Amino acid sequence: VTEAGIKCLRERKTQITNLHFERALLEILDKEHNVKEYIYS
Repeated sequence: VTEAGIKCLRERKTQITNLHFERALLEILDKEHNVKEYIYS
């Protein structure tokens, strides 16, 4: 990740980008949860 990329991300902190980030984060957490259930079951 470049400095320009980080600066661009900081400048684009709108509700839309935050929503997309939260949705992506929830998907990742959900996948991790499913993987753990699969491993431990």
